[in-house]
Amino acid sequence: MNFLAHAWVLPDGGGRHRFSGEPELVLGSALPDLLSAFDRRAPRLAGDAVPALEAAGASELARGVRAHQVADACFHDLPAFREACSALRPVAGRLNAAGEKVRGFFLAHIVLEVLLDAVLLERELDLALHFYGSLEQADVAAAVRATSEAAGSPRDERGFARFATRFVEARFLEDYREDAGATKRVARVLERARQPLGPRGEALLLDEIPGARTIVRERADSLLSPVRLGVEQALVRPRAM
Repeated sequence: MNFLAHAWVLPDGGGRHRFSGEPELVLGSALPDLLSAFDRRAPRLAGDAVPALEAAGASELARGVRAHQVADACFHDLPAFREACSALRPVAGRLNAAGEKVRGFFLAHIVLEVLLDAVLLERELDLALHFYGSLEQADVAAAVRATSEAAGSPRDERGFARFATRFVEARFLEDYREDAGATKRVARVLERARQPLGPRGEALLLDEIPGARTIVRERADSLLSPVRLGVEQALVRPRAM
């Protein structure tokens, strides 16, 4: 799942704020992917990072990380995920027939995640506003210290703090509403994965995005609702006896 989907499946607190809990909950849900984007060689936030963060007093951050882990596990286990990737895989076939060199499942997976965020932007016009607003309110410096001690990541705390600031300022997730913005993001991910598209490949991908949007839009509920339920169940705290 991508950033907005990870935030959307968090418990809804109602009221003015889209998400329940503190802004650190939203930051925690984004943190594993932010850390990976910043430094692909750094240790990932595995399951043992959650109790370590809780022990350090970063309970909401830990809940967000836990939500991220549960969401990814649920999402990738869904029949709807496999069906959507299969439906999107011919996009890679058409690109490769034109001379590109992309892996079918990888491209389908990335297109699915980007366009699932786009569907959420269609449904909730202020979703990105609340997401970025939460990150602006979160104590990133404290989160960086906590995750560095708990999991050894990030290895460059100051560098990551600057990266997180740029991520919020860029607001590129809002660009997914437009076909060109979604295409640009998919192309960037492919480039980082050493499967770069040439100008012709990007133009062909741009032509494919409208049809891909329809595929994802038709399957969005079956992709999102089970994950949200799984996250809700995972984050329920035992009642005091």
